[in-house]
Amino acid sequence: MRFRTPIRHIAALVGISILGATTSSAVHAQAAERTLMRPTRALVGINGFYATPIGDFSERVNHGWGGTIHGTWLLHDSGVIGLRMDAGTMIYGRQRTRECLTMSCLVEADITTSNNLAFVGVGPELVVPAGPIRPYAAGQVGWTFLWTQSEVEGSDNDNRPFASSRNFSDNTFSYGGVGGVLIPFNRGGGNPVSLDLGVRYLRNGRVEYLRKGDIIINPGNPPTFNVQRSRADMVAYHIGITVGVR
Repeated sequence: MRFRTPIRHIAALVGISILGATTSSAVHAQAAERTLMRPTRALVGINGFYATPIGDFSERVNHGWGGTIHGTWLLHDSGVIGLRMDAGTMIYGRQRTRECLTMSCLVEADITTSNNLAFVGVGPELVVPAGPIRPYAAGQVGWTFLWTQSEVEGSDNDNRPFASSRNFSDNTFSYGGVGGVLIPFNRGGGNPVSLDLGVRYLRNGRVEYLRKGDIIINPGNPPTFNVQRSRADMVAYHIGITVGVR
């Protein structure tokens, strides 16, 4: 009879310990679940794209290749609406020639001339935050830059440019939209990673630019530029990766 009280105390202590451990595990599990399921605060991504000129631009330029980076700050825990910013660049013309660097032409070098377009844009974005396929759409306003640049490369194996010059440049106001779908790879992961498939419409103002072959070389004299003047509208189709930041 003398051992009943200690035994009861020990049993009570064991029960309390088990209950405490169970409660602690449940709390930690709930905390981990909340950490895993906490809302996505931002989306960041990178993609490559193929651009098709439209309108007057299509009569002067065939196509372009490039890439963009983008980020969206989600304005609500639901992840439905955010503010998106994009920055991209592409090459729509490229020409490579071998030229003499001296009057005697004892030294030659490769000269690469590229026709480039870059844009930045910002605006609201709507996103479907859940599901196996998540559509999104954004409207943007921004600015577009066009320039033609020549670089001189040596004859070594690296072919690194050692001199460059901007031949011509212009810029204009732009607006448009981007839309597509996100297809998550790891829907149960901490930071969702998604395949990004989409299309962009970019409408630019009237601008001056050069195309491939628009620089006419005049030996002994400055080159002549055959300057183009038109809008520079285009549609671009992209594929890339977007990551959700919690």
